[in-house]
Amino acid sequence: MKKLYYSIGEISKMLGEEQHILRHWEKTFPVLKPKKNSSGVRVYSDKDIDVLKAIKILLRDKLTSVKETKDILATGRKAVNEVLKDISPQPLDTNLSYTDSDKSTGNKNTSTNEVSLLINNDQQRESNKDIDSLSKEVDAAQQRDFAASELLEIKSVLLDIKEQLRNIISNEI
Repeated sequence: MKKLYYSIGEISKMLGEEQHILRHWEKTFPVLKPKKNSSGVRVYSDKDIDVLKAIKILLRDKLTSVKETKDILATGRKAVNEVLKDISPQPLDTNLSYTDSDKSTGNKNTSTNEVSLLINNDQQRESNKDIDSLSKEVDAAQQRDFAASELLEIKSVLLDIKEQLRNIISNEI
């Protein structure tokens, strides 16, 4: 039975992305707006999942920039459907050929084109894994940079408060 809404944990597993990445994408891409339940927990609909898949495809597979991805998704639902349509897996040719020597034994061999396609798909998957790994590292670094800048801003505010308190104390003495 299909669910109406999915948790961020379920979506994370479904897409193979960390939860913090999904939350980052929610902030980065205005088109992604999961609802929150009465407890404030994000709940994702099928439409949200499609948007997330499109974001992942554009950023990770097609290597488009964040700005380009925003521009593409800003054109609406049709753009999401186009992105998803472009990547739907193409079925492999299941017509396997026999060689003369295999006719007697009944062994089927894949054609040269199919083997090339399988090798290319494997190479593409490995390349995508490398890219995904690097993208995750970049995202993590961006998160650390964001956190560091937030901490610096907090430190600056605290220093201002400290200075104001010193002024107040020195005026009272």
